[in-house]
Amino acid sequence: MSHAAEEERRTTFLELFFDLVLVFAITQLASQLHDVPHHHAGHALQGWLEVGLLATMIWWLWSQFAWLGTSVHLSATRPRALMLALTGVLLVASVALPVATASGFSWFGAAYAVVKFGALMLYRMDADGGVAHAAAVRDYTRKAAIAPLVVLVGAFLPPPGRLVAWGIAMLIELGGTLLVGRQGFRISAAHFAERHALVLIIVLGEAVVALGGKAVATALDPASILGLLGGFLLVATLWWSYFAWTFDSAEGWLKGHGRPFAPNDAGAAGRMARDAFTFGHFPLVAGVIAIAVALKDLAAEPLAAWHGEARVALAVGLVLYLGGFVGVVFRGNGYLLTERIVALVVMVSLALASPLLAGLTAALLGLVLVVAIGAEVRRWRRLHAR
Repeated sequence: MSHAAEEERRTTFLELFFDLVLVFAITQLASQLHDVPHHHAGHALQGWLEVGLLATMIWWLWSQFAWLGTSVHLSATRPRALMLALTGVLLVASVALPVATASGFSWFGAAYAVVKFGALMLYRMDADGGVAHAAAVRDYTRKAAIAPLVVLVGAFLPPPGRLVAWGIAMLIELGGTLLVGRQGFRISAAHFAERHALVLIIVLGEAVVALGGKAVATALDPASILGLLGGFLLVATLWWSYFAWTFDSAEGWLKGHGRPFAPNDAGAAGRMARDAFTFGHFPLVAGVIAIAVALKDLAAEPLAAWHGEARVALAVGLVLYLGGFVGVVFRGNGYLLTERIVALVVMVSLALASPLLAGLTAALLGLVLVVAIGAEVRRWRRLHAR
């Protein structure tokens, strides 16, 4: 395959169909996180850690397919049929998420393992990646088969042992991802950047669903509508904070246009993809899930201030999303978003202590972020005008 052909690759309709099932998984995770205080009375921390583990598993499952899409030709009949079948199995895993850690056999763990093994099979179907890429795939798939096997074993274990097994599996997944930087994986910059931007839109859509879905059960009046719009303003500015200017640079990072790649460094693009996208975008996704929990409470009680648990979820979500974004940009091009760091401090303080109604607080958070985005865009333009 030519370099130009690789660069023209874009997200396929099959991948977007796969992501529709991911939407349901994200919805399940947000609902689980919201219900932790009710279902884990006196053991909330344990419940939050369990949801965090499940969110990590879902993210690494999706990431496997992000790497697949940038490497494997999914338009051929066999890969397409297999990926459609795996999408159905992912639906089973998503449905089973709320009882993934309950007593008895875990259908989530079994379905997760099947999807992961299927992804490795898809990798081996690709024979048009060059010698270095083929060697990297062979080495990676041999090692990557260990983690889903551990997850499958954990599905048969009682909950305490299951969580330990799945935790070990995720450590193995993380270790396998670190290997990417030492191997010549093929990266389609346009596809990889677009894929992660699209999944972030999907997750932000879940925040809108959490806000609107909960509001359906409340009586609409002018005050509650304003509260709803305040929550939407926050979500909209979160979207803007990613797509205002940085997304246009993300594809260039994978070509060495941000932090220049050393000549003949075959693993440089893989390391950038690994750090700025696979590792770097996970806090953003986790942050939106946490923020969605707070938005559920806003929609349920638009004329009340956020309570303690919702405040914590909101603050943690802002730290993960905005702080994670600062890390992504710094890894991508070495540019430190100082305005956003200041805004984050102000926003977390407001989230934890604002006495205003939840909708007003959400709107105020959005306005703070708008000011920060405007300032950093102006500074960015000044730097590049020199």
